[in-house]
Amino acid sequence: FRTTLPQTPTAKCSTFRLKDYYLTEKFKETTVELDANGKPVRDKAKSYEEVFKKNSFTFKVNAVSVLDGIKTATPMSWCKDGKNMLIEVVAPYDNSTPMKGSILYKDGKCYMIIPSMKMYYQVPDEMAGQMFNPDMFDQILEESEADSNSKYIKSYNVSLNGKNYVCDVFESDTGAINKNYYDSKGAIVRTEIIDGEDYTIWEIIELSDKCDSSIMVVPDKFIDMSAFLE
Repeated sequence: FRTTLPQTPTAKCSTFRLKDYYLTEKFKETTVELDANGKPVRDKAKSYEEVFKKNSFTFKVNAVSVLDGIKTATPMSWCKDGKNMLIEVVAPYDNSTPMKGSILYKDGKCYMIIPSMKMYYQVPDEMAGQMFNPDMFDQILEESEADSNSKYIKSYNVSLNGKNYVCDVFESDTGAINKNYYDSKGAIVRTEIIDGEDYTIWEIIELSDKCDSSIMVVPDKFIDMSAFLE
């Protein structure tokens, strides 16, 4: 990856320069089939938007972001089964050691689980809404619908970490660049959003309309710390 990022672009789409926005190793412009709206034709059944509409799904990503000059790398996963959901995150703790934490929303109750400490607690109802919104993916779909108005720029064959992909590039009305990467089977494997000096990357590890509901349990040997929140 580049060690320096481009400044906020002042050029319009007509003078878009790929090299100013790419975080990949190699790229070459390519031609793809476009629909009636001038957007690349992609298999909607393989898009995360369509998967999020399912009653059950699994979504795992490695997320990397640079915001206000601070870089973070956070593996995350979501497993949804009806109204129940398990969210797992590995995030830096005390600016150093990564720590895994889970939020389990099951049968109308919200639990915080910390495996490294072998503990959990039930989140009080008045706090649960701040930690977890069971309709969060509906909001993501609404935002995605709004993003569909972004202007399509071009598509490229790109090489990243020794693998080849096709990448569609879009620009929003605010000048942010959005890039979607697809493998040879047409599945989306990576997204990038570059907005000035800030960027966010989602490397998609798993995206399916299935969920292993057996993992949605509070470990019975973990210590219940709920009483300390009362």
